[in-house]
Amino acid sequence: MRARTGKSTTAGMTLIEVMISTGLLFAVIAAAASLAMRASSTYEQGAARADVDQRAHRAIQLIVREFADAGRAGLTPEPLAPLGSATLDYRRADGFNGTVTFGPQMRIALEMENTELDNGLDDDGNGLVDERRVVRIENPGALDERRKVICHDVAEYLGGEEPNGVDDNGNGLIDERGLSFEVQGDVLTIRLTLEAMGEGGIRLERTVQTSVRVRN
Repeated sequence: MRARTGKSTTAGMTLIEVMISTGLLFAVIAAAASLAMRASSTYEQGAARADVDQRAHRAIQLIVREFADAGRAGLTPEPLAPLGSATLDYRRADGFNGTVTFGPQMRIALEMENTELDNGLDDDGNGLVDERRVVRIENPGALDERRKVICHDVAEYLGGEEPNGVDDNGNGLIDERGLSFEVQGDVLTIRLTLEAMGEGGIRLERTVQTSVRVRN
């Protein structure tokens, strides 16, 4: 038998090779984790945007429904450009007796949230500042007044608008609030901006607009 000569080949990995492999493994795991976190953040952000969009559309549909049978003469205060109005009184047609008869006094009002003060601060700690709510009021100020909240998280000012005496968003109104009414002839235009806090404390907002023809 011939004797084996030379150095034998070492099986397995050296310490340096193990360290390099471990480092590469950790890098792959870190990259995968980072990708998963970004995907999760993107999903959460998209879900938050979809939610505020859905709430804004649902709210404006409820408001429009209130004015479908409203009389033009009963709109108070008359929401004319360039100021419009954030609160509007109206009466809805409820019958006909030779002439159209109208129901009780109604009001759509923009109010502060119960948990907020109009002070430029986030009083309730939800990340939003001076947010409002839209309320439907039947027989406002009367003993039998009835109130129903239509939506929460209404922005202080309509999207793109700043309180500076200028029409910043180019819609013909100046310094309009997060809920804004404007009438031209017998067409009532309603604008609404809702806001929400997204992933990472990013403020999201959605502005919607629609119009309804009121009775002369």
